[in-house]
Amino acid sequence: LEDAPIGIYRVTFESLGEKTVGRFASVNSALVSLLGYSTAAELMSSVEDIADEIYADLTQYSQFVGLLKDVGQVTGFEYQGYRQSGDLIWISQSAWAIRDGRGALVGYEGILEEVTERKLAELTLAQTVEDLKKEIFHLQQVQQAADIVQTDYFQKLRSNGEEEKPQTVAPKANLPTRVLLVEDNELNRDMLSRRLKRANYEVSVAMDGAEGTDKAMQELPDIILMDISLPVMDGWEATQRLKQDPQTAKIPIIALTAHAMAGDREKSLAAGCDDYDTKPIDLSRLLSKIEGCLQCSTG
Repeated sequence: LEDAPIGIYRVTFESLGEKTVGRFASVNSALVSLLGYSTAAELMSSVEDIADEIYADLTQYSQFVGLLKDVGQVTGFEYQGYRQSGDLIWISQSAWAIRDGRGALVGYEGILEEVTERKLAELTLAQTVEDLKKEIFHLQQVQQAADIVQTDYFQKLRSNGEEEKPQTVAPKANLPTRVLLVEDNELNRDMLSRRLKRANYEVSVAMDGAEGTDKAMQELPDIILMDISLPVMDGWEATQRLKQDPQTAKIPIIALTAHAMAGDREKSLAAGCDDYDTKPIDLSRLLSKIEGCLQCSTG
């Protein structure tokens, strides 16, 4: 079991203050690696509450435990979870209830595997289908409009109402704020860019610091979200290069880090970042910081 290719674990429920929490009682090396820890001892001592520290959505953990209580076994339960770095991954989990002599649920054991690649493919396919539906609807609307214009009734209305009118220039539409997201983790990059787009931002992405600096100089975005732990060139160096270049020096940069480590904020500001935020990302907090940086840059 220790050398099995998928994560194997046992969880027990313990009292932590006034609440009951789930903690790992045993884990194999595959699970340690999957969650980004160095050793089993580090994982079991660091994670004091699985619901808070592993699950991205606490309601999913409650649903999972509820199924165990009611049914005694859960198969293929999928959810988003956090690795030690703060990066999001998709997890598929199966478990069997552990009960005491009175039948009360005191823990569970089972297997766990990462399914991020499959879930990303499913999300991409779903987005493609949704985009296709929108395109078909748009084409139908265009065709309906063209058909209406060709009717005798419409032509008569247009000829009766045509008059010379002074030419007016329409005011320039407000363009969306352009955000450059520099993030190497595919799931984090995909999820955050989708959320920003839903908030009406125009988003472009880069996967490492070198690509991020190149895109910033080419596209001149309104603001940059810079992950610090990047391959090729880390976020500190990328930020310093952008702030030293007159073409990009005034673009606000918000540093994104996995943990709120002591000194990270000061190091970010020293590198030239205009603000700093920690993972997991709280979208409302991040949007507030984006707007604050933009106001300062245009003020």
